[in-house]
Amino acid sequence: MANCSCLLPSLYSCSNCIVLLLNYIALFCFRDSLATYANEYPAQFILGYCSTYIFMQTFMIPGTIFMSLLAGALFGVVRGIFLVVFNATAGASSCFFLSKLIGRPLVNWLWPEKLRFFQAEVLFF
Repeated sequence: MANCSCLLPSLYSCSNCIVLLLNYIALFCFRDSLATYANEYPAQFILGYCSTYIFMQTFMIPGTIFMSLLAGALFGVVRGIFLVVFNATAGASSCFFLSKLIGRPLVNWLWPEKLRFFQAEVLFF
């Protein structure tokens, strides 16, 4: 990776630093308008936030880290941590449940011999 001369040393390339910086700026710019909406309609905002976070976590859509940062910026540290932990747990659990419910029969239907081989390898490992 290229050494970056901006805020994040040698961990990210310069293009990644620019993307992170732009996301931070967008979060900072929209924070005031989102905070106003969250103060006017707290129940609807929390319900929409939780639904979006759980949906993104369930289907592994990137961006939940920014949703986590947004929770801290909008709701404060304690409520933000509680919301992030609850939503991440619910999203990961629903992802596992969906994979078990739909993924296993689908893999068994498409590649039954590979699944049996894999299960035999895991069993004797």
